[in-house]
Amino acid sequence: MVVITSGHSQNLMATAAAAKQAHDNGIKVFAIGAGTQVNTQEMNSIALDQSSTFLLSNSDTLRLLKEELQKKTCEECHLKPADIIFVLDDSGSVGYNNFEKELQFVQGFAKEFDIGPLDVQIGVVTYSTSVHEYIRLNSNRDKQSLLYNINRLPYQSGLTRTADAINLTLYHGFSQPHGDRDSVTDVMMVITNGQSQDPRATAVAARKAHNAGIKTFAIGVGNRVKTTEMAAIASDKNHVFNMSNNDALRQLKDELRNKSCEAPPAFYNAFRTCLNAGVTLSRFKLPMATR
Repeated sequence: MVVITSGHSQNLMATAAAAKQAHDNGIKVFAIGAGTQVNTQEMNSIALDQSSTFLLSNSDTLRLLKEELQKKTCEECHLKPADIIFVLDDSGSVGYNNFEKELQFVQGFAKEFDIGPLDVQIGVVTYSTSVHEYIRLNSNRDKQSLLYNINRLPYQSGLTRTADAINLTLYHGFSQPHGDRDSVTDVMMVITNGQSQDPRATAVAARKAHNAGIKTFAIGVGNRVKTTEMAAIASDKNHVFNMSNNDALRQLKDELRNKSCEAPPAFYNAFRTCLNAGVTLSRFKLPMATR
């Protein structure tokens, strides 16, 4: 919440009480005083802490905060841990070249995070006729080794057994022996360019993952994607992506990163709208929620 005022409120005690309720409910509150009639004591009671309070000489100087705000928007996202497993289709219909692009997408995604046992952990499962958990969540303790191992994943070819891949990821990938942590968000990203061999079994497996609290994304690549199956795989309607080709995967990287980190996109988009209008608000951080 960003509160902007140029003067005293009518009821200082009521304002402080309302702000405390917001703080107690986990809302980050920022106070910006514009003009010369600002009551600093009230501003401090509105804001969550002193670093969230700004006193400016006039409304025009709000623009001066633009660079700092842009730097801070997703800062927390890089500091909070998450367990993310990519489930990659390497069936015959994908083909070697497109599978390589899937690997490049995962590598590009991984580069956005601090990788390690205290930060973000990334695993990779591939599936076709058989399913392979090539990279466990706890296989790599740093980003360099993770990127190296992703680049070495082999292409298998074969059928599209999506249900088997989701089940293996649920019961083995997100298990403590394989590195899953109880205190962080679990995210599964299923990438496929075609229909699974058993859509009903795929939907059942996905539902089990949803019930286990795993945030599941479905990324359909190519022109053979069945939208009903993609919707069944994803844990939320906003977690479904249908792209015309693998090159478009790169366009999803930023959006998927924000959603898996729980950075509220609507709040960030509202801020971006303000910037486009020539108005900057305050510095803030977007926290990542845990399960």
